[in-house]
Amino acid sequence: MKVFIRTGDLSSDTPTVIACYSDEVSIKNNAHGEGMTVLHLPAAAIEGPNETNRNVPRLFAKWRELAGSMPVEAEAKSRIEEAFPSFEQLDALRDLMESAMKYGWDAAKWPADAQQRKRSYDEKWKYVADVKDKAREHSAALPRDLGSDKVWPHRLTKHG
Repeated sequence: MKVFIRTGDLSSDTPTVIACYSDEVSIKNNAHGEGMTVLHLPAAAIEGPNETNRNVPRLFAKWRELAGSMPVEAEAKSRIEEAFPSFEQLDALRDLMESAMKYGWDAAKWPADAQQRKRSYDEKWKYVADVKDKAREHSAALPRDLGSDKVWPHRLTKHG
């Protein structure tokens, strides 16, 4: 589930759930305004409204254990797809293979435009590797605000 939590509430053992949506629902991470952290969690991590929690849905006290690596993997996937979507990754692989077959395996001997495209792809592949490395770190020790840019590699701009 895609769960919206106020970032300031993440220090609580049982943060209030502002909204949650099935993974099949397409909703933007800024749909509930600024100051939100979006987590991808199993439904079992959410305690539904009841008299004990004043009829407000919250995360269970052990939500981090219940979630396992799911929030980290989902955040990493989201960041990678934003910077280098799967279809672009496949196009890059095809382009690189075509260049290698046409000009040889030594990219230094490729035409300037093919070399420039390769440099652009290399930067994106490095970002993918950096995000995956950081995800492994976060799986071992979940940061307080997993959605914060401060705990991930610098996002790539659309131009590289």
